[in-house]
Amino acid sequence: MTAHPPADTPPRVDVAVIGAGPAGLAAAVRARWVKGHGAVPFRVAVFDPAPPGGLAGWKSNMLTGPAWRLDDEVPGRLLADCVEWRIPVVREAVESVRAEAEGTFAILTSAGRSVRADAVVLAAGLRRLCDERDAFGSRVSVAFQGADRFPALLAKAARAARAAGGPLALVGHGGSRALAPLVARAAAEAEVEVVWVLEDGDPGQPGARVARGRLEAVGSGEDGGLRVRGEDGGEARIPAGHVFIDYYAFEARPSRWLRWEPDPSRLPSGHVRVDREGATDVPGLFAAGDCTGPYYAIARALGDGVTAGLSAWRHVFRGRFGREGSLFAYRPGGGDLANEAAWVPEVPGDFVVDPLLEPRTCARVLDARALPGARLLAAPRWAAAWVAAAGIPAPDLWRAVFEARAATVRPVGPGEEDRW
Repeated sequence: MTAHPPADTPPRVDVAVIGAGPAGLAAAVRARWVKGHGAVPFRVAVFDPAPPGGLAGWKSNMLTGPAWRLDDEVPGRLLADCVEWRIPVVREAVESVRAEAEGTFAILTSAGRSVRADAVVLAAGLRRLCDERDAFGSRVSVAFQGADRFPALLAKAARAARAAGGPLALVGHGGSRALAPLVARAAAEAEVEVVWVLEDGDPGQPGARVARGRLEAVGSGEDGGLRVRGEDGGEARIPAGHVFIDYYAFEARPSRWLRWEPDPSRLPSGHVRVDREGATDVPGLFAAGDCTGPYYAIARALGDGVTAGLSAWRHVFRGRFGREGSLFAYRPGGGDLANEAAWVPEVPGDFVVDPLLEPRTCARVLDARALPGARLLAAPRWAAAWVAAAGIPAPDLWRAVFEARAATVRPVGPGEEDRW
């Protein structure tokens, strides 16, 4: 792809998605690009410090079997929709999420950015990714496929570390001690040192060199080694000739790097517990993909993402308009099918109008719907002001705006009373 999603995001969004892998991007697209008569589009932003695409961007993907193998097509198509619908993908890690008394969420990123959201979709996978994809296959390898492959993978990683003139860095957590005998054998044969970079626990080997913390960056190998963040927030540099990431351990028990208030209910394995709608036991918090547990497959991640994205949309719609939204294509509902206007929600005049497209594009899209695009965008961003500028009945205005997916409407947030 030559185009990239926008990286900017306002301090207020309707749906925040944590994780830019297949599940997260699918959730973001479906929460923003909603089909259905009278469906209101919402402002969505995605947060992930790693390149968009997640693990799906590391290698080819099999949707169901060998006959359905795709290279970079899945993340590429998802990102194309993020570009088309102006969904920002912010290259920052979310450090904490706190549920507020008024039903919103306060989100804090690693860059100190504070964002408020009405709903959150957690699609962070098994661990927080960094820049390791750039070095995958050269300086980084992972435990994957069957366990019978692990001895050969570790032996190759140990030889690569020796050739690079540095230790073999084994990234994992306490569950990685299951690999300890294989690691010891591979290191002895290659005559290379091992450093364990563990989020918790120990490798079960007396005298083993252990660095505590979470992998933040692999780097080029010429800038002082791996960057590791400890629980106290401090940063350490760990020399490494080659990095081996133990996804066997993370699949059994995912990383717990994100601080939640309150923490959603978990399965005994540590994965997030969700219902069939992708909802957790924290109202407004949804989860999708690998963080919810096995089976780990891209087809499931995409389906989970769609489910969580639409469920987050329904949550925001109910909170904003006090009734169920229209999702005919995915969720049949009751109502007067002969009365089209009944499916468009009544928009209070003191709601803020939030354009979702770049101004020129937004004006052009509105013009195509027989609306005065330039005049609307020049009006104060209050629903009542837009109705006055349009010069047509409010239901007709909002039906056209929503079907164009050009703007959303929402109540005034804290500190916004005098903005418009």
